[in-house]
Amino acid sequence: MSKDISDGRQRVIKAAIELFAKKGKHGTRMEEVGKHAKINKAMVYYYFNTKDNLYQEILMKIVIDMFRKINQDINSIIKNKMNFTEILRQLIAIHFNNLSRNPQFIQIMIDALANEPEKFKEVMKIVKNNPDINANTKAIAILKEGMNNKIIRKDDPKQILISIIGMNLIYFIAKQIADVFLDIDIKNEQDFLIKRKKSVLDLIMYGILEKKE
Repeated sequence: MSKDISDGRQRVIKAAIELFAKKGKHGTRMEEVGKHAKINKAMVYYYFNTKDNLYQEILMKIVIDMFRKINQDINSIIKNKMNFTEILRQLIAIHFNNLSRNPQFIQIMIDALANEPEKFKEVMKIVKNNPDINANTKAIAILKEGMNNKIIRKDDPKQILISIIGMNLIYFIAKQIADVFLDIDIKNEQDFLIKRKKSVLDLIMYGILEKKE
């Protein structure tokens, strides 16, 4: 693939991520993608042939990129040989930090779950079957280790992981509702996210740690 084609393709992907995140797959036209990427529509079709192909490639890219980064971050905290409670705190924080760094990715994944669930399942199967990017397997192993060492109370580790994911994710998928319904005036989102992460960490940690007599 020539450098010009590669650069053009990357510009289309970048533009499509921005538009799919803002308008969803069904609200985005290939002509808009080309205009946003400063490439004519014919070239967008040349690179991807159909909007379905473009959407599938982007969905694959963002999910795999996010899981690979989470997996790498988990590997780092394991290698650093922290005490287990700190590993657990870092595990929760890693997930939250990756969500907060990639708001566009989250919006596209929500759109896929709502409108293209089969495509999303296909991508998640690829993640599940690849140990280099399957962060969930490592997270569950960490939780099981905590239970075996009586640091975490006995529970289904998958249920705990669902709770971690859910508490980390809820603000990013429903912040407009929270702003209005809870009358939250967010003047500085960065400060709010710091407080939100601390709140999630405290709630989860106090909920799953073994109670001291």
